[in-house]
Amino acid sequence: MRWILSPFILWWHSHLATTTRHISPFELTVNSGAIRGERLLIDGQDYTVFKGIPFAMPPVGYLRFQGSMPKEPAKWRGVMNATQYSAMCMQNIDENDAGEPERYVAHVSEDCLYLNVFSPTPYQYTNDTYPVIVFIHGGRFQTGSGSDIPQRAILSNFVSRKASIVFVTFNYRLGPLGFASTGDSVLPGNIGLWDQIWALKWVKANAEVFGGDPSNILLMGHGTGAASASLLALSPRAEGLFQKVLLMSGSALQPGVVRNTQVNATWNMNDRFGCRAFNSSELLDCARKRSKEEIFQYKRLHYDDYEEFVPIIDGVGGVLPEPPEQLTLHRRKTPIVIGTTKDESSLRILLLNEKELNFSSITWEHGEKLAENLTMSYKQFQNHRLISQGCKSEYVWTQVDPSFPESVLFNSLLKMYSHFWYDAPASQLATYYLKHDLPVYLYSFDHISENFYDIDRAFHGVDKLHIFNVTPRFLNKRKDMNWQLDQRVVEIFSELVANFALYGTPTHENDGFSFNWTTTTAKELSYLSITDSPSMQVGYRWQGHVFWNWYARSLDAVDVGNIQRIAQLDRDVGNWQFATAMLSFCSLFFFAILVGLACYCTRKESDEDEL
Repeated sequence: MRWILSPFILWWHSHLATTTRHISPFELTVNSGAIRGERLLIDGQDYTVFKGIPFAMPPVGYLRFQGSMPKEPAKWRGVMNATQYSAMCMQNIDENDAGEPERYVAHVSEDCLYLNVFSPTPYQYTNDTYPVIVFIHGGRFQTGSGSDIPQRAILSNFVSRKASIVFVTFNYRLGPLGFASTGDSVLPGNIGLWDQIWALKWVKANAEVFGGDPSNILLMGHGTGAASASLLALSPRAEGLFQKVLLMSGSALQPGVVRNTQVNATWNMNDRFGCRAFNSSELLDCARKRSKEEIFQYKRLHYDDYEEFVPIIDGVGGVLPEPPEQLTLHRRKTPIVIGTTKDESSLRILLLNEKELNFSSITWEHGEKLAENLTMSYKQFQNHRLISQGCKSEYVWTQVDPSFPESVLFNSLLKMYSHFWYDAPASQLATYYLKHDLPVYLYSFDHISENFYDIDRAFHGVDKLHIFNVTPRFLNKRKDMNWQLDQRVVEIFSELVANFALYGTPTHENDGFSFNWTTTTAKELSYLSITDSPSMQVGYRWQGHVFWNWYARSLDAVDVGNIQRIAQLDRDVGNWQFATAMLSFCSLFFFAILVGLACYCTRKESDEDEL
């Protein structure tokens, strides 16, 4: 596996070589006690950085698998050191993870509920208050941490004087420790979401200490981090904790983000641990006695595209009392930015290219099989066969015209996955928000870096790679390193985010942009195409929006059961008509025989009388 320095990092190294830095201790007092972080002076920019601040009690011992109970951190005496990142929450670290290729790998622990705060010039010296961005990391609810994002990108793109944002990242429990559920009050589930809620409560209570405005908090995330932010925006338990939402390649409506239940996967631990539990309480007691390594050595019940330990619908009093789509109909909403990259599904293709696979050889039959696997494995569909046929027609059969180049079918299949997993859920969520007359801003990250040699696609996560200057492990670099256009995109995108955090609109009259990012409408789905020269476009992923949000839903609403019953009745009526005709024929036939016998007998009697 090759590890390549991106042009972003090379530029940063050359840039930092010419900067002047001064680091000194800096102390503040939060609601649990005093903390000592670092004050950084970098070329006239003044920052404070605090890492590893506890926002909840360590979830160990009897607090393992506890989520909703109050668990503020215990107050401490003296000054707590807050200059180092905490451990990542317990997880199985996969160095080949395609979803988060830039993952910062540190040690793991159950004692992991800590956050990190990056703020501008201390407000004690300026009397200014700043908007707050709380960023939720992704990782399919199985991996990741608040330390995934490089500090230098946070400071330069968001905390610096040009943006003046208080930026917060944090950890939350993952996998079975974060999302196991027995479906009852013993272990209701959504522990990881409760951790996120507790982090937001801490931020709201302590934002002013760092110069942040607790009434101006933007919740932001990427991938399943964006899905988490979208879920919290619909949850009654998180109401009032933030005022705006920004979603990067993820939403509450994304397939596989929420399950109806987690009971089977959770009770699978009973057999694996040899617990011999007869109820949920006994299972929980047994699981608490196992080591964290044992808990994460679980085997999946079903090997498909959907993770087993994810958020669930936990009912009244929980984080998600109803399915997300139902919550979108009546829950209070906030202004929102929703976006995806142009070629979301091509990330894994890039990794597969390391094996030098020939994707141009995909045939009609291969395409049909892929469409079947995609549609038949999605449990939320009812009429799988109907939707599967429609999917084949939309993305396979219409793309195999002999006059088309071989790449047409391959590109259509990439669109099929991108539309299903990311684009259609994003546009559907936008239309639900628009029904409540709220400002909704759509974007498509379309910039293709010249530095990514032989890669002409805006794959999943490329927007985050730019805005946070991170290093993907699977990209070759060009020798000429033309990073100017990439840096231009970084500056534009980060300023749009900062504007939305500060003003509630991505473009502002004083930002100097030549374009105006306007709110979208359900009729046009207008969106901003983000490149080094952004522009407004209409018809955001229109093919995917129409097929998955309109046509597939219409097919799924067809009552196949009634059609089958009607067909059966029709067959029954036909059989009855045939039986009636046969009965009539037989009746006439026997009647004719009887008449003939009667005539024969009458004639015979008359002949005997004559004799």
